[in-house]
Amino acid sequence: MLKIVILGFLSYRPQTGYELKQNIDHSTKYFWSAKQSQIYRTLKQLEKNGLLVSTIEPQEDRPDRRVYTITEAGMKEFTEWLEKPIMDAQYLRDSLLVKVFFSAYSEKEDILTQLRLQHSLAHTEYIRLSEELKQGLTENQANLPDSPLFNNTFLLWENVRQFGEMYYEMVQKWLEQTIQSIEENYIEEKME
Repeated sequence: MLKIVILGFLSYRPQTGYELKQNIDHSTKYFWSAKQSQIYRTLKQLEKNGLLVSTIEPQEDRPDRRVYTITEAGMKEFTEWLEKPIMDAQYLRDSLLVKVFFSAYSEKEDILTQLRLQHSLAHTEYIRLSEELKQGLTENQANLPDSPLFNNTFLLWENVRQFGEMYYEMVQKWLEQTIQSIEENYIEEKME
């Protein structure tokens, strides 16, 4: 999937690996993240496969920079992926859910402490996510030309941002309900 994320960002404009990392960190990281080393490794593979090309741009006060541009073959692969429907359910992978699922071996207060901590983190993340994504959208909108493609891009990005907000709201509500349920119904006897 990182390949598609990179091709997607390069479909807008040529970028360096560093710029790609910045773009990911201000947008897709909330649903598809990557480390800098993964990005550079993927860029090398994509270039080797002919899906992008790179050029070296000299800089006076800093090291030269490598700029990546999507090729026609890369754009074709990217748009073919977009057109192919996702035919399987998207399952959530969440270590907190695994922990709660098996927590009958834990003390009630230990479970509640973990859930309260997660509730606080989810609230903090919700606020940070909302502010950071709004700022990122505004910055990206200012750097790209006004056109139907980019207007549609920002419309879709805003809908993805709203998904993130709604997701964290749902997580907070679930945590509140789970905390209440455990406070009221958890039997204090620890399983052996």
